[in-house]
Amino acid sequence: MKRIVLMVLGFTLVLGTGASALVANQLASNNDTSNDVAIVAPSSLEADPEEPADQPKEEQTLEQDASKDAHETDEPKEEPKEEPKDEEQDEPKDDLEQDEPKEEPKEEEPSDTTPPAIHVISPDNGATVHEAKIRFAGETEPGAKVFVGDWYADVTDDGHWSLVLILEKGPNTVKFTAKDAAGNTSTASTTVVYEPIVEEPEEKDYKFTANQKYGSCGEEIPYDFFWGTATPGATIYVESPYGDGTTTAGDKGNWEIKVEFPEAPPGTFGIVIESSDGGRAEFSFTVIKEVVEEVYEFTANHKWEASEEPWNVYWGTGTPGTAVHVTSEFGSGVAEVNDDGHWELKVTFDAPANTPFSVTVSNGEKSKAFTFKHKVPVD
Repeated sequence: MKRIVLMVLGFTLVLGTGASALVANQLASNNDTSNDVAIVAPSSLEADPEEPADQPKEEQTLEQDASKDAHETDEPKEEPKEEPKDEEQDEPKDDLEQDEPKEEPKEEEPSDTTPPAIHVISPDNGATVHEAKIRFAGETEPGAKVFVGDWYADVTDDGHWSLVLILEKGPNTVKFTAKDAAGNTSTASTTVVYEPIVEEPEEKDYKFTANQKYGSCGEEIPYDFFWGTATPGATIYVESPYGDGTTTAGDKGNWEIKVEFPEAPPGTFGIVIESSDGGRAEFSFTVIKEVVEEVYEFTANHKWEASEEPWNVYWGTGTPGTAVHVTSEFGSGVAEVNDDGHWELKVTFDAPANTPFSVTVSNGEKSKAFTFKHKVPVD
């Protein structure tokens, strides 16, 4: 019976407070049988649930538990209220965090605060130069940068620097800035005066000269180039029967002109060039036009071989201007080939009737033979 009571009590503790009252009543009813049963405290169950229930622990009487449980069942049981969680519950955690050792800030090593030295070695302060492009040079702290505005100088490993700048006419004050790796800066200034050398123009004796480029031309519109020297601003005139032109000598005394001769015929003609400062030159120009001679073939034809008339008509082609001869023992004639290359000739013959005879047509190089008969009716 004792083992049963112990098992029931253990089960009651696990299920919770609501079931513990029922187990207490049952234990009270069985109190007459055994009054010396030891009850294991609930805390020991929670600490080690597998530990045997009959091991000696802190004891209390069954009657005390039973009466306590019976008293609790008679009173209405209040539901456990959840206590609001507040930030004080987290205090232990905060205490732990506060207990952790904090790292103390390390003291920063002191940085470089010394500006880099900079010196301008050349040119000397106040120097006068005659060229706009000048190289400045000097010394600074090795590793520092030297600049003027957006222009940086070339700095060597030992701190020597140089920079080429273009000066304006007059005094030029240049301020150089040196900056080291820590950001410290320092400046140095120098003044240089730029006085450009003004070269006076040389007095030059401008002599009139004239030259011709081609001297002849075979283009559809013939032309030629002429050039030379004269006093600056002088007017140059080119004149010819078939074309002319005008130009002006430049600031350096040079002149050049192209002249066309659109109306010039084949052949040679003269050209005169004169300058307003008294110069004069003469040239000749030849127009070359290729003449293509058309070749005309010599031909000869006659109108009849027989006719009641005592004459016949001959015609044909040949070289313009050449003569064509028509000959026979009964009559002859001569014709000239016209500009179009044609000729025509009528020849009358005093020949016996109804008797054929020979007629020859020739241009001196070629000839052609014909026959003719004067037909007379026979009674």
